[in-house]
Amino acid sequence: MTFQLALFGHPVKHSLSPQIQQNFAQQFNLKINYQLIDVRGDQLIQKVHEFFDQGGHGANITVPHKQSIMTVTDHLTERAQQAGAVNTLFKKKQQLWGDNTDGAGLLNDFNDKNISIKNKRILIIGAGGAVQGVLPNMVQSQPKSIHISNRTLKKAEKLAQSSNLCHALSDTPINTSFDVIINAPSLGHQGQSPDLEPEWLSLNTIAYDLSYRAAAQPFLTKCKSMGIQQSYDGIGMLHHQAALAFALWFNHIPKQPLNDKFRTNY
Repeated sequence: MTFQLALFGHPVKHSLSPQIQQNFAQQFNLKINYQLIDVRGDQLIQKVHEFFDQGGHGANITVPHKQSIMTVTDHLTERAQQAGAVNTLFKKKQQLWGDNTDGAGLLNDFNDKNISIKNKRILIIGAGGAVQGVLPNMVQSQPKSIHISNRTLKKAEKLAQSSNLCHALSDTPINTSFDVIINAPSLGHQGQSPDLEPEWLSLNTIAYDLSYRAAAQPFLTKCKSMGIQQSYDGIGMLHHQAALAFALWFNHIPKQPLNDKFRTNY
């Protein structure tokens, strides 16, 4: 039996998810067919219904559909409800469930890299579905503060309401540096990077982009040019969130084959 899986998003052609999930499936002698389905918002609901009506076993959701996909599901897990965003779809008793494995995936990668955010000052750039997915887990990790910067201040303010640890970063200068700066918007797909203020940085600031490879390159290159010594793309997070999704689909927890084929160095 070949299990049908898919990634819905726009764009998706850059995705490593098919290779990663294929690696996981081989660990358990499972046969999968993982499709990349590039779909715009006005066709999302139709395409997702078609996929599952035709025997789809599970799916991932990526930008920009992590919030709008919530209207398609019959049920949401607690993680998805807390995040207000979905990145994984699975069937349970013939009903479609939405979950979010992004936040747990990010913290698992932080753990791999010995990055602790407890009592640390965090800056998140962006306020879309990806940020919604990771924010609850980050708050639970007890940082000192989380500032959210976004081109649309109202979106940052709305996200900041989720916890008294969170604050929207306005145009008013902030007289502090950050221990960890996380980049989340999709500018990297257009070869661009958000602006960084010098006062945000210290010698020990860590930079992390939720994207990976080419999409993360502009931000991480800028960070390096500004003197940041530790900078990472989100390939490790991708692996970990994918492993958690695989466990939802097949009830098996795969190993993490983060070898040179997938690793990116900056």
